[in-house]
Amino acid sequence: MATFERLLGVVRELPEPYRTTVLLRHYHGLAVREVASRLDLSEAAVRQQSKRGLDEVRRRLRERDGAAWRQRLEGIVPWAQRWSMSAPARPLPPRLSERSTALVRRAVVWT
Repeated sequence: MATFERLLGVVRELPEPYRTTVLLRHYHGLAVREVASRLDLSEAAVRQQSKRGLDEVRRRLRERDGAAWRQRLEGIVPWAQRWSMSAPARPLPPRLSERSTALVRRAVVWT
C-alpha cells in the first residue's frame, strides 16, 4: 500500500489546475465532459491538463524512484501491464479500490 500512497502523494503535490483535473478524471473516474462542466473548462482543456498532470506525475515518480517506478506500480494493479492486457491477474490489495486502480493504470500505461 505504500506504493499507492506514494503515487497519491505525488498527485496531491501537483500544482493547480493539474491536481484537481487528475483527481476528478482519473481517481474519481469522471468523464471529460463532466470534469469540463464542473471546472467550467472546455473538454480540450481538460484533456490537456490531464495529460500534462500525468506527465508530471510520471516525471516526479521517475525522479524519486528511478527506473523502477513503473514496476512498483505494476505490482499493485493486475491489469496495469504495459504490453499485455491478457497477462494473468494478480489479486488486488485489500484496500485498493476501483478509483485507486484507475489512477494507477493511467500513471503506468500512458506514456
